Amino acid sequence: MTGLDEQLQWGWDKLATFCYKYHVSPPRHLPEFVAWLHQPIESWEGIGHLFASAHLSGPLLSYGTPSEICADLGRGLHLSSNPEREIQDTPFKEILDYCKVNHLAQQYREARHFLVTHPYLPYGGITISQDTRWDAEVRKWLRRAYEPVPLVCYRSINGQDHIALCPRCKWPLEWRTQRRSIAVCYNDLCGQLVKHIHDPQQWELVSPESMRTTRGIQESVVAPEVPLLELYEKLAQDHGLSCELWPEVDSYDVAVSMSDGERWAIDMKDFRSPTELADRVRGFLLAPAWDRAFFVFPEHRRHPGYLRTFTALWKKPKGQHIEALFVDDFLRRVQEHEKMEV
Repeated sequence: MTGLDEQLQWGWDKLATFCYKYHVSPPRHLPEFVAWLHQPIESWEGIGHLFASAHLSGPLLSYGTPSEICADLGRGLHLSSNPEREIQDTPFKEILDYCKVNHLAQQYREARHFLVTHPYLPYGGITISQDTRWDAEVRKWLRRAYEPVPLVCYRSINGQDHIALCPRCKWPLEWRTQRRSIAVCYNDLCGQLVKHIHDPQQWELVSPESMRTTRGIQESVVAPEVPLLELYEKLAQDHGLSCELWPEVDSYDVAVSMSDGERWAIDMKDFRSPTELADRVRGFLLAPAWDRAFFVFPEHRRHPGYLRTFTALWKKPKGQHIEALFVDDFLRRVQEHEKMEV
């Protein structure tokens, strides 16, 4: 086989070197190498325990697509840059910068909420074009956050084109083959969290005008906010608290007004690696004003050692009262606080 992808060849060479170091036979040919990549790395014979001891687990490929752990491990390597993904992220960055410079907090809030709640536009860009609430510049970049639904999402049912949306993040699922029902979302996380993702129960007609968020927007903007909106609804509906999503441009995620008048600030962080998360975050902006602040992690990140690793490595700013909790623990904290006020 000739012309093997440069990054794939580089990874294969590195793996072979690592295997030889520990007296393990590396993959001998491409099919065997690909088979390794689809197996959990902690199960790799002779070297898997080394990954497990470093709290690394899971396959590097999922149905031929790079997994979350693959993307995490690839960051920072000179061969792992993804200019296409960076270009796809540009529309939201432009919206953020424009709204920040022009003090358009409401436009920013509505644009972000629109993306998170509309990863699929059945009628295409006209949905955005005919909406009069948008500033012209925001509208331009909002439209560029979408792409036509690719044919890989189409399945023919009774002679008509249909698509199925991911039950978790609502992105049109992609199908690896027409013969086998293997569904793939923006990355492998939804496949891990949705039990029957390969056998969707709801299908809907699709037209050539239909659009979806680009993969970059779905991965960096839309999907990470799924647990945030769920938390927001629980605070507002189940606990009856006044909440505001994204109270300022590029600030924390939710401002919660407690019954005693305290204002709690929430910033949801959905990272597979607590080490990377600790390296990226610092403290909270002081505006809008808050009394207590929380980094909140989705329940699907609750693994042994996650919180301990984060708090050990996080450089917590002095003078800020910030806690780090998983969603369920935070909701218990809210409930306990509100009971004290009754």
